[in-house]
Amino acid sequence: VAQNGRGFSSYGNIHNPIPHRFAAHPMNLTGKRILTIDDSPTTRMYLSKMLERYGATVVGAATGQEGVEKALGARFDLVLLDLMLPDLHGT
Repeated sequence: VAQNGRGFSSYGNIHNPIPHRFAAHPMNLTGKRILTIDDSPTTRMYLSKMLERYGATVVGAATGQEGVEKALGARFDLVLLDLMLPDLHGT
């Protein structure tokens, strides 16, 4: 993500999430389970497409509560968490 003076923009897109010129080393996420917790369906889809392209198994959650339940119910190698979820605020 790069700041362009008007907000933030991504280097990739849904069909080519990470252009190879930006990847220092090819990613191999085969066998890795990743949980994405984000209330934006677009963000969950983008992350899922990007990570699956490199072999990861991606599980998505649309709410903080759903994410907590999924995290407690299975093992994940990585959790990507939106810090501004409407149903959980960290207190």
